[in-house]
Amino acid sequence: MEKTIAMLPGEGIGSEVLAQAEKVLRSIGTRFGHRFTFVQVGGGLSGPLTEEQLSSCLAADSVLAGVGVGRGISQLSQELNLKANMRPALLYPQLAGASPLAPALVKQDIDLMLVQALAGIRALEQGEESPAPKEEEDAVRVARIAFRAAGMRRGGLVFVEQPGQPARNRCWRELLGKVAAGFPRVSLRIMGATAAAAELLQDPARFDVILADGVCGAVLAGEAAGLTGSAGMMSCAMIGNDRRGLYHPVLGPSPDMAGQNLANPVGAVYAGALLLKYAFDLAEECAAIEAAVQRVLDDGYRTADIMTHRCRLVSCDCFGDLIAAALTSPLLYRRVSRGIRDAGDSFAPLRRRVTGAAQL
Repeated sequence: MEKTIAMLPGEGIGSEVLAQAEKVLRSIGTRFGHRFTFVQVGGGLSGPLTEEQLSSCLAADSVLAGVGVGRGISQLSQELNLKANMRPALLYPQLAGASPLAPALVKQDIDLMLVQALAGIRALEQGEESPAPKEEEDAVRVARIAFRAAGMRRGGLVFVEQPGQPARNRCWRELLGKVAAGFPRVSLRIMGATAAAAELLQDPARFDVILADGVCGAVLAGEAAGLTGSAGMMSCAMIGNDRRGLYHPVLGPSPDMAGQNLANPVGAVYAGALLLKYAFDLAEECAAIEAAVQRVLDDGYRTADIMTHRCRLVSCDCFGDLIAAALTSPLLYRRVSRGIRDAGDSFAPLRRRVTGAAQL
């Protein structure tokens, strides 16, 4: 397979984490026989993209960004006609101590996907009105994205209704019923916002895929991020009518950490994995990246935001080296690991210069 990926580093630590994602994707290409061409698109995301930058992104098969904020993201979202925001929330067993959940809940398999409609059905003022055709078409696409995601996972989908908007919710229920007919292996459950928020805290393992609209989706996304213990481990996929999309980590620019090689690259690496899965239909390659990250965590390597007792603190690029090596061969992984151990604690003093590591 030959694909072109536009790389949009953004500001702050964006270029640092994106470099690790590229490193991992190159290793995937070598291992599985793919040829990925990376087009570097300059400029930050706080302002609009230039015409040249926008053309480079639109000409690529998909876009991988270093950070997920700014006018550039909104601009690309419109130009690429993106419909849904997909945000996985996984509680890694190695990082269970960072979660605010009770120990009994932490032991469960907490692995869910939140799908947010970027521009859902208009909030209807009167119950007898019908949504505009374009809005209904967009909502159907979002529903299909959510059902397809559930079909690729464990087959469970929960739609969370907006409080105080019965007409909007009724439209969603009707179109979800129609879309569900095409996904017989996916079970659909409809919940109110309050009940869903409470259950997400009390029994998060019950959720597989959550579809939410409007502000309700934003609130649940924040709640799901809190359960994982660190935003640095989370990623986001924004997809639309075709397989092209915009993929980025959830963490912000963190300008106070920029240039210190401290950032957690896992969110960016997983954003690349989501790109492989949803843009290029390379589910096996995505799973390989997930397994490589788990291997590195199992062996006790940590960046500053997830550092715990008896683990080894490593830099952003070393963490990327370890993931890439784990994808390449056991021999290379042992060699990279040995080099990090032989270097001793030379990186550890950097922790004292960081005041906001937990806010990565």
